[in-house]
Amino acid sequence: MVPYRRLSHAGQYEPLFRRLDWDTRLMKPSIFATEWAPRNLQSDKYRLSLKGIFQKVRNLGALYVHLVYHWNFERDDISRIRDLTDTYGIGVSCVHSLTLLKRPHGGDKLVAERAQLMDSIRFARAFDCAFVACNFGTNASRDEATAIRECRTHYADCFRMAADQGVTILVENTCTFDLDEITATADGVRKLIEGVDSPSFKFHFDPGNMHSAQEEA
Repeated sequence: MVPYRRLSHAGQYEPLFRRLDWDTRLMKPSIFATEWAPRNLQSDKYRLSLKGIFQKVRNLGALYVHLVYHWNFERDDISRIRDLTDTYGIGVSCVHSLTLLKRPHGGDKLVAERAQLMDSIRFARAFDCAFVACNFGTNASRDEATAIRECRTHYADCFRMAADQGVTILVENTCTFDLDEITATADGVRKLIEGVDSPSFKFHFDPGNMHSAQEEA
């Protein structure tokens, strides 16, 4: 969500949302930096460096940015991002992990997905933010009930780690038309959240994605 700006009496643009006004249980209004990620661009014309992202967010009048691990930054960029938050006065609202909770059955692929999610939790704490977002993904070989049950067991230590760190893992609803993706429907999201049943696992509602999936919430 992008906070709109309003013109002050002094003729300057000011952020519509201020840090102290926002409920700490909710993700702060922010600009999603995926729009400038090299792997998500149709043209390099829009590609921005980390410094460019923070400058752009500040110039747009926002106070927070939502960053994607492996798209906007890598592990070696952590100290750089902390410096940029101080320099530009822009906070990080959420770290987006590319983890797909349903994709792997086990073995090295599951280890990699879990490691990526745990790294994202650590990065969130390093940036003093309380949210990590991810997606569920597809795996045609699993039925819905099995997928939910295995998500609960395979990622149980990730959910515990997040709770211990004061971080909430948010699963974002997808924009796919593939009904194998449980988050394509509001009812599927409900089943997933209730089935995992963890206080550190919640829902990241993307209304644009739900509309694209031709679903009404």
